[in-house]
Amino acid sequence: DATQFADSGIFIETITSGSGDPPQAGSTVSVHLSMALTDGTKLNDTRSTGEPLTFTFRQQRLLQGLEIAISTMRTGDNIIAIVPPELAFGARGVPPSVPPGSYIVFEIERLVPPESGQ
Repeated sequence: DATQFADSGIFIETITSGSGDPPQAGSTVSVHLSMALTDGTKLNDTRSTGEPLTFTFRQQRLLQGLEIAISTMRTGDNIIAIVPPELAFGARGVPPSVPPGSYIVFEIERLVPPESGQ
């Protein structure tokens, strides 16, 4: 069952539960994610390139809804998040790939981040 996350309008369904703590600001986060429209049209999928998205949490610009969803995740979690337009691409969308007012469906797997070398 999907649960709504706070008042954000994001619905999150946990597919697999991981362990540990959610990411903290400034920590290195690595995820595999796919992004699609609600009709199933794929917009992006990091698995197709074999390269996860690795970034510094809360210091690199992501879609607000994606950042909120990742903020709930522990390492090893795999979730589906349905993000409303106002936390994704907005009322205008990104024509022609993202129609105006589109909800975005993310499947996100939080991975163990690569070694920082420190």
